Amino acid sequence: WKRMQRQIEQGLGQRLEDVFDEFDSEPVGAASIGQVYRARRASGGREVAVKVQYPGIATAVRSDIKNLRLFAKPAQAVIPGIDRPTIIAEVQERVSEELDYELEAQNHRMFARHYRGHPFIRVPEVHTDLCSETVLVSDWLEGQPLKAAETFDLEARNRISEIIFRFYLGSPHDVLAFSGDPHPGNSLLLADGSIGFIDFGLLKRIDRQT
Repeated sequence: WKRMQRQIEQGLGQRLEDVFDEFDSEPVGAASIGQVYRARRASGGREVAVKVQYPGIATAVRSDIKNLRLFAKPAQAVIPGIDRPTIIAEVQERVSEELDYELEAQNHRMFARHYRGHPFIRVPEVHTDLCSETVLVSDWLEGQPLKAAETFDLEARNRISEIIFRFYLGSPHDVLAFSGDPHPGNSLLLADGSIGFIDFGLLKRIDRQT
């Protein structure tokens, strides 16, 4: 926790006690490049989710991408038709973007603006003043994990499936961006029947002309 606290404070440029009235040091979620914490802002008292990168992860991931070029050569021999340079370039570009939380905050805000006031899709608002390359702060969404829907009746499950389909397959047309990380951990079942969507690090913008 001490290392993560230093990482958060470096990203914020402030001490935790100067920004938050409450901060739970136990992460509520963890992924390959970072963790998420629950906190309450000192200004306004809003509950927020604080996403922070692991210290040193950006350097490690960029090193792994370089190694990918070596491992990709045998794949060319097994599958001669693949366009290896293009695939590697795409992976490098997308992963590099995912390491930049300031860019993710921009992506997140774009989706939040588009779906603001939507009847059944919720995207939490971003706290831009607290975002940096390694820290991203957004409103906290209180909800159940998508797995909870396994106990729902068929009608409810069908409705949830339709909302998820509309979000991930509709956004490329409506928002001109494709969210490339649609795993269950990025969807929350909210008490009012809507579904909350989080995590916009892996995103591909689309040119309507092409």
